[in-house]
Amino acid sequence: QVTAADAIVIGHDMRPTSPALSGAFARGAAARGADVTLIGLCSTDQLYYASGALDLPGAMFTASHNPAQYNGIKMCRAGAAPVGQDTGLREIRTLVEQWSEGAPQPPAAATPGTITERDTLTDYAAHLLGLVDLKAIRPLKVVVDAGNGMG
Repeated sequence: QVTAADAIVIGHDMRPTSPALSGAFARGAAARGADVTLIGLCSTDQLYYASGALDLPGAMFTASHNPAQYNGIKMCRAGAAPVGQDTGLREIRTLVEQWSEGAPQPPAAATPGTITERDTLTDYAAHLLGLVDLKAIRPLKVVVDAGNGMG
């Protein structure tokens, strides 16, 4: 409702609750007429990549560095543009408050949207590899900090 999008992309992290939450969000968006592209388990950066590459608003189910029992949604507009207090988040909060107080929710769409799955990992990896000329920085030393990650 805030973006009036007719299509969105959704990803999730490794938390046990994330697949079910992202699936419920997808079904809700499709019921309102949006076509949904599920990219599954991914990093937030990969969701932002998909939002830019597909030119779609995105929703990432994660709670970042918080403990596993928490979850949340990071949202962006098409092209990975942020959703913040001044760009839609305040409006979302107002709608949720109104609905929780009994205000009518928007009706289901006459024609529901579709839900499809898409693997964006290969394209995302190619994008990342295209950012640096690896041949120009040989020998290559690699350091990995997988703290708080799903690696």
